[in-house]
Amino acid sequence: MNAPSTTAEYVGEVAEIWQRGVARLTREFSLLSAERRDELGALLAEVEDFKEKLCRLSDAAEGAAICNACGGACCRAGRYHATLLDLLAYLAAGETPVEPEFARGVCPFLGSEGCRIGPRRRPFPCVIFICDLIDERLATEEATRFNQQEQDLRLLLNRAGMRFGRNLTESLLIATARTDRDGGALLELND
Repeated sequence: MNAPSTTAEYVGEVAEIWQRGVARLTREFSLLSAERRDELGALLAEVEDFKEKLCRLSDAAEGAAICNACGGACCRAGRYHATLLDLLAYLAAGETPVEPEFARGVCPFLGSEGCRIGPRRRPFPCVIFICDLIDERLATEEATRFNQQEQDLRLLLNRAGMRFGRNLTESLLIATARTDRDGGALLELND
C-alpha cells in the first residue's frame, strides 16, 4: 500500500481498515461455538464492571467535566484505543459499535459533550488514564481503589488473552492491518 498523500486519503484509509476489521471480527465472532460465546460473554460482563467502577472513581474527581473542558488532549491517539475486546462487547450484546469520526483529528469517539462511548464500553486506555488534573482531585483512598481496580482489570485481561489465544486488548486498527499484511485471524477460533 502506498503512503497517502493527503489527510483526506489517510482518513479514508483508516476508515477502510476500521470497516474491514469490524466486518472480519463480526464474521469470526459468528463462528464461535455457543460455549465459547458464553465464556466470552461472562468475561465481557466482568470487564465492563471493572470499567464502570474505574469511570465512577474518575467521575467522583470531576473526571467527566475535566475531560470535556480539556477537549481530548490525551485522546490524540484515540483511534488506536478501540480493541478487539471492546468491539466484541458490542457484538456479544447484538449492538452496533459507535461509529468513529476519524476526520476529527483527535479521538474519533470524542464528541462535543465528551466521550460518545458509555463507561462500560470505553477502551481500556481511556478508563485507566488519569491526567494530573483528575489525579489531584482523587482522595487517597479513591486513588488506592482506582489503582487496585486497574491492576485487577489487567490481570483479568491477561487471563482472557491466555484463554482466547490472543491479546484481546490489541487495537482493532493495528490487528486488522497486521492480518491484512500477514494473514490469519483476529480471534483464536480453536475451541
